[in-house]
Amino acid sequence: MKIENSTSPNFKVQPGTDNREPITDHLPTPLFIFDLDGTLFKTESVTVPAVQSVFTNYGIAPPASETICSFFGKPGAVFHRWLKSITPEKIHPELIPEIDRREMENIGITGTLYPGIMTCLENLQSQNATLAICTNGTREYVNRVLDTMEINHFFHHIRFREYPGDSKENMTAEILDKTGIRRGVLTGDRGVLTGDRGILTGDRAEDVHAAHKNGLKAVGALYGYGSREELTGADAHVLNPKNLLNTLINI
Repeated sequence: MKIENSTSPNFKVQPGTDNREPITDHLPTPLFIFDLDGTLFKTESVTVPAVQSVFTNYGIAPPASETICSFFGKPGAVFHRWLKSITPEKIHPELIPEIDRREMENIGITGTLYPGIMTCLENLQSQNATLAICTNGTREYVNRVLDTMEINHFFHHIRFREYPGDSKENMTAEILDKTGIRRGVLTGDRGVLTGDRGILTGDRAEDVHAAHKNGLKAVGALYGYGSREELTGADAHVLNPKNLLNTLINI
């Protein structure tokens, strides 16, 4: 996979973060990578009302909240295909853009982080950890969430989905290359990190897979939208987002 440089439009590096002091001894790793939807951001607070209100406006029975939430964390194209599969084809050109517009609008109205997330990020930052985002969200959506929730400044690296071939595994690998902490023996064309070099937290099986394929530990966010079964392989699990920090520093 071609590795984009730090100025690539799909890989954002925060300015002024190259001279941070070394990590303190209080953390198990210098690198913490987070999924966004279902891990930091409570996506149902914006997407569920967007979908249900638009369906209602078109005179269509809105899908259940649980059904809508089952698509969170997956690429947007998958979500859009599902929306098209349950609505008349003639309204697709208007329906999908209207849902996307409402979703973006709701970020500043009903959007919210999970409880304890701000404290978690502040604590990790205070100990000079390197923080990153790895998400299937689009650039516009991700930037809107991070800016509106006022957490953009915590992250050194932000990798969002931009190309059809993007996967969490490869996007995580890019983040590791950008941090400069990749070490270990080579497996094919990819270095391997031991688990104490980084932790990836997410609520989907794809997050666990991406972590382990890149030699990281995986924390499964059971408070998100993935099932307990799909997060079975995680190295640790969190039921309550308020306990995320404690899990990260004790894994």
